[in-house]
Amino acid sequence: MPIPPEHTGRFIYHFTHLDNLSGMLTNGVLSPNEQKRLGLGHKSIALKGIQDRRSKMKVPCGPGGVVHDYVPFYFCSLSKMLLSVVNAKNVDQMFLIYFAIPIRILERPDVVFTNAAANTAIPPTFFSDPSDLGKLKWTLVDSKKWTLADEEQDRHRMAVA
Repeated sequence: MPIPPEHTGRFIYHFTHLDNLSGMLTNGVLSPNEQKRLGLGHKSIALKGIQDRRSKMKVPCGPGGVVHDYVPFYFCSLSKMLLSVVNAKNVDQMFLIYFAIPIRILERPDVVFTNAAANTAIPPTFFSDPSDLGKLKWTLVDSKKWTLADEEQDRHRMAVA
């Protein structure tokens, strides 16, 4: 299915440590499980507790599997996760790289997306049809604030592809 016209000019965003750039240029942008399967090194900047949940969270649509079978992207350009990585000093900001990919990547059959962050014990709703993009809370996703009024709004803002 094509991207609905109201979303065609959008991007999705991925951030990682600068040390990962060489591997990404050589091997492409790979999911955590694919990196592990290939025995590739990867400098993680993620919070371990969240990664443990994502490694087990089932994806009920598209190709299926678990969240770690997919490359994580955000619909929002300013995510609370990025802010927490910088504030926690997991990595200095000058060592972060940020990619913006056209949203049309969601037209691929091997891509899924959610209506909220996939970082809690209760999974978000998963989608594989771009026509479902209208189910996201775009006013929250498009906010230019680092954090919103409450945790639930922040979760919906951090919908992922």
